[in-house]
Amino acid sequence: MYENNSAQIYTSTESIRLLTLRDVAELTSLGMSTILAWEQKGRFPRALRLSPGKRLWRAIDVSAWLHDLVATENEHASLPAVFDSDNSITPGADL
Repeated sequence: MYENNSAQIYTSTESIRLLTLRDVAELTSLGMSTILAWEQKGRFPRALRLSPGKRLWRAIDVSAWLHDLVATENEHASLPAVFDSDNSITPGADL
């Protein structure tokens, strides 16, 4: 499950800036259905539900997720990656 483990307190406008699903898809280069599926599985930050049909992500949560992803990928750069059954990548998994 994805958790933002940052202990910092943010006072900038980024901490309260909200992103739509389309914004998040553009920022992450992920498909909208992938974002929703990963959110449901706990692999992506949870969206704020403003109403049944409106969900928004805090920009700081998405930025932290991207930062963690890049850091993890850098740690596993020399290991082969394989695709899980849901087409997500598992760095360094056994072939």
